[in-house]
Amino acid sequence: MYGKLITTLLTTSAIAATNISCTATSDRGNLAASVGSTSGMYQSSETPINNTVSAQPEKSNAQENERVQFICGESFDKQTNRRLPTTFAWTHRGKMALVRWKTEQFPGYPPQRRCEEVSPRFQEAYNSGTLGMITNGTMNNQPVICTTTEQDGACQNLLMTLRSQDNSLKVLKEFEDILNGRGVGPVVHSSGTPQRFVELDIQKFLNTAPVEKDYKEQ
Repeated sequence: MYGKLITTLLTTSAIAATNISCTATSDRGNLAASVGSTSGMYQSSETPINNTVSAQPEKSNAQENERVQFICGESFDKQTNRRLPTTFAWTHRGKMALVRWKTEQFPGYPPQRRCEEVSPRFQEAYNSGTLGMITNGTMNNQPVICTTTEQDGACQNLLMTLRSQDNSLKVLKEFEDILNGRGVGPVVHSSGTPQRFVELDIQKFLNTAPVEKDYKEQ
């Protein structure tokens, strides 16, 4: 009788142990599933962090080299042995003289003032892309040098006003020589006033023109 009792107790203990083990395993599985599910929910709801740092655009050397400024400065004129207001084209190569302002025959417009007013006009024409062709014309009954976009076209940007006694064709020819231009014309209007159109290779001028040196008075 004692043997049957021991057997029964052992069997009951084994069954209980098995149930406990299964329950623990099930609980661990449920816990793992629960943690995994929670982790999955957290990961899916979390916004990924982008640690990549965006590179800031930098100006290349080519961009810096292409920068062109038209400025009013001073240069030494060996003919008059004095410094004169001068319109320069300024690039990475240095300063290249375009116009030295000498004449005092514009009432209220001394050379320095003309230099300061005309230099920005060259900048505006260059920036707008109209400095590829220049011509002589008339504005407010005054002879002028201006830019145009086509042969026989109207003035687009005023560059400089001339005196009534100035030969506009001569001034235009000087610009042609300085700026590596190619003359077209002259065209004679019905008014009898000759007009000439000059195609300019401004980039060639900027790349090859002699750089102005700071001459000192002797």
